[in-house]
Amino acid sequence: MKNCPLPPQYTVNFYGADGTQLGSPKRAPAATDPLLASQQIEEGLNATPPDVPHIEGYHFIGWDREFSIVLSDLVITATFQPVEEEGTPTDVENVEAGTDTDSRKVIRNGVLYIERNGTLYNAQGAELR
Repeated sequence: MKNCPLPPQYTVNFYGADGTQLGSPKRAPAATDPLLASQQIEEGLNATPPDVPHIEGYHFIGWDREFSIVLSDLVITATFQPVEEEGTPTDVENVEAGTDTDSRKVIRNGVLYIERNGTLYNAQGAELR
């Protein structure tokens, strides 16, 4: 029986944030950003994101790039948005009529959120705490 070659494996590194660049998008981690997880992923499979530590005064809004169907080594960084003070959000626009939920689009500091029944969700659908 002939040996089949193993599929390639790639390194996927997930970084948190050190607090110095929070609220601004970035593609490469800062030298002081903590490594949250390093995974060896077989070509074509998905990486699994680690838990992200809470940072006082900020919401975790997602990762800076996609990590499904891994085809190369990846460096992925957590992105955060400052927590808004209590009050009315800016640039509010109602969601189109005919939706079956009480929801609206909310833009805060240039970032789009969806508010449903008083709860904010990021673009990936994760509830903001």
